[in-house]
Amino acid sequence: MHLPDGFIDTKIAASFLGAALTFGAFSIAKIKKNILVKNKKFALVTPEGINFGSGETMGISKYGRKLLINMVLVGSYIFVMQMVDFELVGGQIGHFLGGALAGILLGPFAGMIVISIVLAIQAFFMADGGMIALGLNIVNMAVIGAAGGYYIFTFIRKSVRHRTIAVLLAVFLSVVLAAFAYELESMMTGAIFNPAFIQTHMIVGLAEGFITLLMLRAFNFKE
Repeated sequence: MHLPDGFIDTKIAASFLGAALTFGAFSIAKIKKNILVKNKKFALVTPEGINFGSGETMGISKYGRKLLINMVLVGSYIFVMQMVDFELVGGQIGHFLGGALAGILLGPFAGMIVISIVLAIQAFFMADGGMIALGLNIVNMAVIGAAGGYYIFTFIRKSVRHRTIAVLLAVFLSVVLAAFAYELESMMTGAIFNPAFIQTHMIVGLAEGFITLLMLRAFNFKE
């Protein structure tokens, strides 16, 4: 689902890149509040009552360390899984997206950051997805896939008792929505809407749902 350079008009790609950077900056600001914590710096008090070295320093919280470790682990797993392509309907190629997994497991903002970093590494060092088209890929797989997957999951979870069903539906819908966005972006270049691409990713979404369930169990996910 990685859009290459030259496929989308440069002005459109630039606008999506701007949107991706905005989402990225917002996400970093959101998780920064949870990762960093203020630590009081003890003062040295002289017999005359003069304080030296008083104040506060910033440090990483216990929750922050755990989140960062999980971000690295989840990102590494998704990076490897996205490199595996498989052929489905009518010769269409699909691959694991991992957006919903990152969003549900890490939260929408950390999930977006992880997927964005994975896509950036693939674009800059592995020529998988264009550098100019990076913004489009981030919007599709990080914003729609990760953040969208998280919010779809939380919405469904309010009315569905069984978490397994909520996860399967959230993953499936996030993958299909990301594929639909890909097709809409392709149509901006004059391409014809390709239903087979959506059908392919419906199958990907079903398979990815079960993989996501296994990974959530492996990470001992708790709501």
